[in-house]
Amino acid sequence: MKNSLRENAAAPRQRGVAILLTLILLLMLGAFGITRLVSSGTSIASKQVTENSAQLNIVKTALIAYAMNGRNPAPTLCPTTTNARPGELPCPDTTGDGIEECSCSGAQSIGRVPWKTLGIAEPRDASGEPLWYALSDNFRAWTATASPVVINSDTKGGLAVWKDDLSSNLTNEAVAVIIAPGQVVGTQKRAAGTTASCTTTNTVIAQTLCASNYMESSPNGGYNWKYNGPFVMTLATPAAETFNDQLLAVTTSDLIPQVEQRVARDVISLFTQYKANSACKCLPWAAPKNTGAFAQTLDNGNSMSPNIYGYPPLETASPEDWGTSKKQGGVTYTIPAMPAYLKNNDWWRVLYYGVGKKVSPSQNGSAIMLNGSTQNTSLVLITPGPAGASRPSTSWSNYIEDSTNIATGTNDNTYITPTSTTYTRDRLYSIPYP
Repeated sequence: MKNSLRENAAAPRQRGVAILLTLILLLMLGAFGITRLVSSGTSIASKQVTENSAQLNIVKTALIAYAMNGRNPAPTLCPTTTNARPGELPCPDTTGDGIEECSCSGAQSIGRVPWKTLGIAEPRDASGEPLWYALSDNFRAWTATASPVVINSDTKGGLAVWKDDLSSNLTNEAVAVIIAPGQVVGTQKRAAGTTASCTTTNTVIAQTLCASNYMESSPNGGYNWKYNGPFVMTLATPAAETFNDQLLAVTTSDLIPQVEQRVARDVISLFTQYKANSACKCLPWAAPKNTGAFAQTLDNGNSMSPNIYGYPPLETASPEDWGTSKKQGGVTYTIPAMPAYLKNNDWWRVLYYGVGKKVSPSQNGSAIMLNGSTQNTSLVLITPGPAGASRPSTSWSNYIEDSTNIATGTNDNTYITPTSTTYTRDRLYSIPYP
């Protein structure tokens, strides 16, 4: 009995300690939640930020992988295309089925991530909401718009992304913006099966498909629910009760180097086949540029004798054109056809092409000396990296960083591997001699 009384007497003290510890823990957690402000300026808990970042980066990686091939194959219900091209990105999903729409412009350029099209699991943020995605018009699929913009190294995005509520600009040229919307804030409504007027589209649609029910505005004029923004990553004064979006931009610095590598592989393969299958067993003359010893006022991507450097001849090639056959000595030589996307997107305008005289149609002189005095190379191709403020340009110096790689004389045949090691650098590709 005494033992029972002793235990009962201790119980109030134990409960008091437990309550005190609970209060301390709650205060600690509250302080933790308040002070863990994410880089996007919202007061989302650190774990949520980490989870959201992982999902945002999965989508970004998938978008860049998609861009290597473009809309190929096209979704079942969309028109087929012969011009699926590296660099183009899928339209957003505006119906909630996980598949990109066939076309997108205006308000249709923002929607959910088309996860089935990208071949990934449905991406959801830490609050369980689907990720959203806005796409710059310049990077839409060829068949997704009546007036497609060419996509090459000079193409820039058109989405503005800011932090600190339009006081610090990150870029005005984002290709796409991926958004983790977070939980409902303010007047947002996401009732399943309920339709209502949508601020984003100015039409009556399902609440769960309306961007303004998921993303927020900012006091100084940011609109994360508009297809063209401007998009805001942070507020000047964080306020989780009114703003909890977490954003990740896809820039040309992310996208173009990968796209260029795909294009370079195609172009190098094309010229390798040309050399092997041409009757002359040679490489075509370069297309003229308006500078250097072979300067011409023509900038058209067509081969012209006796140019050994300039643009790659991706419009017409000489002495034998793309997709043609020639019979010589009882043997038929067939030149490969030019992939449609290379012509349609003016890739010749942004690439540098140099051919050794020894493997040019004249077949006299020397091969190219790459990184030394040995004639070890038949052809060089240089990709410039993503465009900065100085491009498009008529000057090679805005495309090629090493002056050694900008030929000027009639016999220039010396090149070096680009000295820069940055991800956005120009890159040199080559075909060995012979």
